[in-house]
Amino acid sequence: MITNLELRQWTRLDQTIFNLKDYRSIMCPDHSLFIEEDMYSFLNKQSIYRSRFAGACCQVRGFDVIPTASWGGADSFEYCFEGLPENSVIALCGIGIDFCRNAQNLWEYGVREVEARLSPKSLIICGNERKVPGLRTPIMFIPPHIVKKFKNRKDV
Repeated sequence: MITNLELRQWTRLDQTIFNLKDYRSIMCPDHSLFIEEDMYSFLNKQSIYRSRFAGACCQVRGFDVIPTASWGGADSFEYCFEGLPENSVIALCGIGIDFCRNAQNLWEYGVREVEARLSPKSLIICGNERKVPGLRTPIMFIPPHIVKKFKNRKDV
């Protein structure tokens, strides 16, 4: 299911890009993907398309764009890395996997797959710092401030 924020970013892309005008570099949006591939592959492909399209629109407007890799289940590896540059900096999201070992395992598997398929120069990961066994690519972690913001809210 597409979130309200993802919908707002997509339906008001020009406004979203205008709001980012003070930044020189941005990461492509990371739209949620589903793990149950056979039921949701169309929605996953649509989310990847939206992320790539938003990045292209920002690039045309002069931003330095850092592409974001995302995936659902292992079945999505066939298409989710298409269009991402090799030997480049790649952004990843590591938020939301801390409370489920299966989610952590799938995420680590996906990170290793990014390394194998794209040979990135480095990875920028938004999320808590963690080790990924077997990974050789340098990683920079960005603390997940958004998580702290929501944890502090009493109405959530």
